[in-house]
Amino acid sequence: MSLYYRILSQGAASDHDAAIAQLGGKEPKPMLDVKVLTAFLEREINQDRLRPCDPQTVAHILVGSVMNYVFVEQMSSQVSMPTAELTIGSYLNSGEPTIEVSVFILGIVDVVWQGIAPN
Repeated sequence: MSLYYRILSQGAASDHDAAIAQLGGKEPKPMLDVKVLTAFLEREINQDRLRPCDPQTVAHILVGSVMNYVFVEQMSSQVSMPTAELTIGSYLNSGEPTIEVSVFILGIVDVVWQGIAPN
């Protein structure tokens, strides 16, 4: 089990600074993904290409949905892959996903887009 998940299970993640310190001073990759996506969405909102909304919430919806998809697929898979060997390419080509990945992504984007599309 990764250090990040051990910290979460112990409740230490409620104190952001303590959690980061326990992770060796590095923010977890999912949080960096949310920050990058939030910045992108904020720029798009500022350029009137998206409806004004909270970009961090949208970023959490998108990143969280993808993370949940992968989590559920891993938990329900009959094939166990060490996470060190799990790349997006190997996962997408494994033939294991129960819902076609592209269908899932298109569905999420379609639902979210209805809420953030420019007026």
